[in-house]
Amino acid sequence: MNILHKKIIVNNSKVNIGPVTFFRLMKEIVGGYDNIGASKQDFKKFRRDLKAYIQGSDAEMFVDNFTNKKLMWSVFFFDFEMDEDYCLCRALWADPLCKKSYALFGDMVSFDTTYKPIVYSG
Repeated sequence: MNILHKKIIVNNSKVNIGPVTFFRLMKEIVGGYDNIGASKQDFKKFRRDLKAYIQGSDAEMFVDNFTNKKLMWSVFFFDFEMDEDYCLCRALWADPLCKKSYALFGDMVSFDTTYKPIVYSG
């Protein structure tokens, strides 16, 4: 795999496009599987390795991203809380459009990150 393959897999991950879908897309772009320069397994292994590399630091990356946004854009609001194990447990952010929408409609979007499917043992 070359650096372009890796960069595009990383960018596609950000918009929830998996390595197999991207591999098929590359086939269409370059005119066939033989012209891609890597196998489907290469794409899948790179994505697996990327996830393993990020594991445990995803919350830190999230906080760093919004902290930088707050520093560069004075009207951007961001705050967060960590639990006793230093795990991210709450985050709130709002740009001017969010603030205006809240003032007009009183609505906000909330994500329940604690949700997990219930597993019943038989």
